[in-house]
Amino acid sequence: MGYYKIADIIFEIKNINYDFFYKRMKEYELDDTPANVDVVISYEERDNIEVTHENSIALKNNRYWVYENNEYILYDYYEEFKKTYSYIKANNNWSIVECVISDATNEFDVPNEVRSFNILSLVMQNVILFHNGIVIHSSAIAYKNHGIAFFAPSGTGKSTHTRLWKQYYDGVEIINDDSPVVRIIDGKHLMYGTPWSGKTDINLNKSVELSAIVFLRQAHENSITKINNPIEALQVILPEIYKPAFEEMMSLNMNMLDNLLRNIPMYIMYCNISKEAVDTVKNEIIKE
Repeated sequence: MGYYKIADIIFEIKNINYDFFYKRMKEYELDDTPANVDVVISYEERDNIEVTHENSIALKNNRYWVYENNEYILYDYYEEFKKTYSYIKANNNWSIVECVISDATNEFDVPNEVRSFNILSLVMQNVILFHNGIVIHSSAIAYKNHGIAFFAPSGTGKSTHTRLWKQYYDGVEIINDDSPVVRIIDGKHLMYGTPWSGKTDINLNKSVELSAIVFLRQAHENSITKINNPIEALQVILPEIYKPAFEEMMSLNMNMLDNLLRNIPMYIMYCNISKEAVDTVKNEIIKE
């Protein structure tokens, strides 16, 4: 059992006892038992996970959703193996969550020590919707009290770009290299580091006010343009955002996106790998 504070949300996580998990969660662990807990997550490993739910909604990647008896159920079933490999059940506001996984080492070569950590990332993407927030698939930095989130298709340079910031400017911190959280608190859009940072462990347990979102595109020359059309902004950000299956949760998701579109400047940046690319963004967004 452990208590963790992630994006100013208090989690109690039960029954995960892997060194990998403790290493990745260490910076977010609380030393003392908190007076109040926002989310309780229990974890179990089981050889066979029986799923008998009807009327499931099929999503991509062999994932299915069910909503029944005021509970959300999310599971991964692979027809070729005739097996369910993960199962999540949550109450109506995702404050009580049960996670079950079966071993998939032979089929997918991913040990349970990694999968136990990864399933919590999926839980977080749903929990955060009920805390006025959203997980954004980006590499995010803090510099002079400005938070900037960089979006790009996988493998096309967002992590490379944020590392250039650290290379050329003192005081730059990479908040998260893959999955930061944005929450609206007291009218401010705060961007938080989380333990889930893709294939790396580059993340910080801190927050910064979000100043801008930048969509990176590879090019020989550097240029940056503010997106003034909200429809265009929605079109470029929507593919990078987690999308739940059910209307009531999707409504929370879209409300958060709408707030971002209305209040956070968004830019398209055509760039190469150079200091000039970093300078181009900095000079546009950070006027200090």
